[in-house]
Amino acid sequence: MRRWKGGCDCGREDSFNLNWRLPFRAALNSLRDAAADIYSAEGAKFFRAPWETRNDYVSLMLDRSGGTRDAFFEKHSRRPLEKAEKTRALELLEMQRHAMFMFTSCGWFFSDISRIEAVQNLRYAARAAETMRELGFENADRGFMSLLEMAHSNYPEAGDGLKLYHKILSENAMARQKAAALLIAETTLCGDEPPTEGSVRSEERMNRDGVLYLRGKVPAPGPEEPSHFSFCYLRRDEEFPLMFFSGSGGSARFGEIFALGEPAAILAALEKEPGTARVTFDDFSWEERTLYAWMLADAAKRSHSAAIFKILDDYLYLLARLPGRALASWAPLRGQAAIYARQAAEIVFARSLRSGSPGEIEKLAVLAARIKAAGLEAGFDPYPEAASTLALNTAAAAISSPSAQTLAPLVNLLKAARALGAHDLMFHLQNCLADLFASAEKNALPPDTAASVKELYSLSGLIIERFNSRLEEMAAKK
Repeated sequence: MRRWKGGCDCGREDSFNLNWRLPFRAALNSLRDAAADIYSAEGAKFFRAPWETRNDYVSLMLDRSGGTRDAFFEKHSRRPLEKAEKTRALELLEMQRHAMFMFTSCGWFFSDISRIEAVQNLRYAARAAETMRELGFENADRGFMSLLEMAHSNYPEAGDGLKLYHKILSENAMARQKAAALLIAETTLCGDEPPTEGSVRSEERMNRDGVLYLRGKVPAPGPEEPSHFSFCYLRRDEEFPLMFFSGSGGSARFGEIFALGEPAAILAALEKEPGTARVTFDDFSWEERTLYAWMLADAAKRSHSAAIFKILDDYLYLLARLPGRALASWAPLRGQAAIYARQAAEIVFARSLRSGSPGEIEKLAVLAARIKAAGLEAGFDPYPEAASTLALNTAAAAISSPSAQTLAPLVNLLKAARALGAHDLMFHLQNCLADLFASAEKNALPPDTAASVKELYSLSGLIIERFNSRLEEMAAKK
């Protein structure tokens, strides 16, 4: 607790001054209290017990489906709420969510307020304060900002907490439009056209004078459900696209502007159109630019996937025929092959994640086995969120209705994780398998299912007393 009040040296680097910690905590306390006052007064208009509702909000955060939302309001509302009232109620709950997130303790552990941990807490605080303003409480963060100015960074260019906060507010000014821009960019990279149905909907496309023009609709995140922007997308050759957004009612107007036909006239009309937000690469934060760079890299891999697989095949063919291939003299060649092995694994993993197809997961297992047989260390370990999603989705059917058929994709994914040394994927698979094995210990399984579970157990790295013997008994039964 001293870390938040001063006098604690944990996390200190070199001779950095840690005096920023106390005013930073005091500032967040001030914002928390302002948010609590607003929530208590406003939440009482909608909820029977506002603070119990706040605590139960996690159930809705974990499942945003319509049925869960309806059940949440039925449980907590003091009366039936209109749609606009539900939206305001959800904004109040989101304000409280960010008011709690902003106290994440690692924000005080390290040496400076400009580090990513403290800045992330400021981002949560900014979102809470922005929600207060959206709810009509313009000056609720005044005390917060006064205290934040006392939290001085050790880096002169970073200034103080207030300067960092204002930078975040500037980045957040068009957060929804920028999120929509990234979604459009991801869909259209490498020449892919948005579908007429789905998250990004294309309504018109043309290509003139080397410029690709698209217009359509894209969802933007909202507190209750996504709203939609109408958008125009302009991209010349390999430049970052220029995008314009308006409310959902702007579709007809954008159609009129596209009818002008000439690129210069279209751009001039979009620039002058009132109520239109313009997004370019320069508007993105460092994190958003990094995300776009990864999107571009992934798109490049997808567009060149055939060449990547062909090059890897050639390397694997060569490595299988090299005399003494483990010799140090072949290390540069193995290193080059490992680069393509990783890219190939990333491509097939991404396909498996997108489709959930047993066939794609089997391809991943086959590829992983070939890479391992060649003695390559691909260094492939997917992001934890992606690893968790694929593991959970693959295991869901196997756990709910275990059979040789539903367990086969799980076996293949486990083989791929082991062969590739994908630690996060292995971790999430082991968590899923623990539930499956616990069920198998209690319930008898058909022989073919027991045989599949036995194979999973042998690959899992988990140890359960006498479990293997029980599986052998079930697999042997006719």
